[in-house]
Amino acid sequence: MLPVGRAWLPAVLGFLGWPFLLVLGLGVLYQHYGGLPLVRQALSGMSAVAAGLLFASGVKLTSALPRRWHAWLFSGLALTALGVLHWPLIVVVGVLASGAIAAAWRDTDA
Repeated sequence: MLPVGRAWLPAVLGFLGWPFLLVLGLGVLYQHYGGLPLVRQALSGMSAVAAGLLFASGVKLTSALPRRWHAWLFSGLALTALGVLHWPLIVVVGVLASGAIAAAWRDTDA
């Protein structure tokens, strides 16, 4: 039995090790077979499906958003900044997350 202080290492390796190796193997396969036209067409179709699933999930999750203007404002700002203006994700998340936290904090004080 492992001591409690070192029990995190097998847990992290168990949760992240196999997915890491899987993605690494997929990267090696893509590097080797990525130039084939059939592979390019398949990945193009899969990316369209993934975009559609992501959009459908976003539409479905809007029912879970609270009926306050903050959530809709920050969602619209994120969509505009990332989808239209193509700003870097880290900048958008940093600015909008701090603004959303401040708006929610101010809303709870009132």
